[in-house]
Amino acid sequence: MNVIDAEIIHRQLRGVAERVLTFVSRSCGSPTVVEDRDITVGVLDSSARLIAGKVESPFEIAALPFSVQGITDFFDFDVQEGDILISSEPYRGGTQANVLTVVKPIFIQQRLELYVAVRIRLLDLGGAVCGNFHPHATEIWQESVQISPVKLVRRGILQTDIKDKVIANSRVPKAIGRDLKASIEGCNLGERGLTDVVVRYGTAFMKEALEVLNQAISKQVNEDLSDSYGFLEGEGKIHIEDRLGGNESDAIVCIVKWENGILDIDLTESAGAVKGLSLIHI
Repeated sequence: MNVIDAEIIHRQLRGVAERVLTFVSRSCGSPTVVEDRDITVGVLDSSARLIAGKVESPFEIAALPFSVQGITDFFDFDVQEGDILISSEPYRGGTQANVLTVVKPIFIQQRLELYVAVRIRLLDLGGAVCGNFHPHATEIWQESVQISPVKLVRRGILQTDIKDKVIANSRVPKAIGRDLKASIEGCNLGERGLTDVVVRYGTAFMKEALEVLNQAISKQVNEDLSDSYGFLEGEGKIHIEDRLGGNESDAIVCIVKWENGILDIDLTESAGAVKGLSLIHI
């Protein structure tokens, strides 16, 4: 096994993610997805480690593995073939309150091998104001309805009560209904594509290829960082302007250190949260 073989496998998996993203983004009802392209699709291994993806929002792809891990941990061993799981909980790997993560576990010969995940920002999911951008909110419930991990599809059967409850909590039910349908069909499309890849190359070969690729990437990153003679330190500051009366000197401070093979990211010097609408100046 060499890096070239591993990259071929990776390209196959990424190609599946690209097809899923194209399908979902063209089929959704929310303009946040169709026009703003606020959508991310990822392929993850059985440990919820991201191994391939198609990125329209780098911010969301970084959080996607944590969401998938949080959802699968919630169900523990109660994940069956044909299930599709959803969640919008910000404290379970989420980001914004109206960002929905849709996950489908993929079984090969009755063994869980992969996940395909679609992450989209819905146009509206309840809360005090339409669109879920509420500068005056004092608690998360004023921003959006929170959807804890739940099975939207159970063993291939759509749970209409769950679907209807999600749709009923939106001011734009038709758009949200299309979003859910597009995400479900996108996951099914991803399942077919990933199954074809695994059948073509074999599970053992695919896992070995991904491990080789992961090692090669880790080695390259370490070599690039080591060009700084083993030590790197930098500091960046983002100033926050609180439009509702906060301190303009408040800032997010990020200190990055790389020493002896350890990367340390320190945010402890940052200011606390500000209330209300904030503008960021880099």
